[in-house]
Amino acid sequence: MMRQRSCVVRPAGLFSWTVLFLVYAGATGVAPAGAETPQHFRSHIDVVLPEPGLSAACGFPISVRLHGTDQVSVYFDKNGALSKVIETTPGFFHTFTNVGKGTSYTTVSPASVHISVQADGTMLYALDGLLGHIIVAGQPISVRAGRTVWRAQFVGPGDIEPIGEPIVQAGPSDPPAPALCEALR
Repeated sequence: MMRQRSCVVRPAGLFSWTVLFLVYAGATGVAPAGAETPQHFRSHIDVVLPEPGLSAACGFPISVRLHGTDQVSVYFDKNGALSKVIETTPGFFHTFTNVGKGTSYTTVSPASVHISVQADGTMLYALDGLLGHIIVAGQPISVRAGRTVWRAQFVGPGDIEPIGEPIVQAGPSDPPAPALCEALR
């Protein structure tokens, strides 16, 4: 899972599943016949995880259920080396739950990830689209959307992290913690 510096709504499906495909492709070194042909994977994700950063910000335990369709295309260059990965999550949702009370809030997160492997082994990691929005009493309180691009590196099996600050960051990035904490009380 991509490491984050703050408690934010994160498209964990994007971060964790894409990394698993990258690790698999890199570890096996196996490319399809006609190496420029992508391999496509489609899966349904439904997993519940603790949300420690948001729990700390809200002052009560919160879990997040990640659920929806995950589509990944893995591309190889003409020599069979991994060149890029594109992941989309149409109809993907995050459901945050106050573990103590059972109160929950669901937001859509149809974002996408584009990873391009660089010659030096690092990656350009671009996150595009809607990561989540919080609406209370019909009014949008928090929106996280747009495009963010990082240089990133592998730091362990199934784990990547940014190198420095984002190269590009565009779009609204309201902090979700206050609004989400209030919605879950």
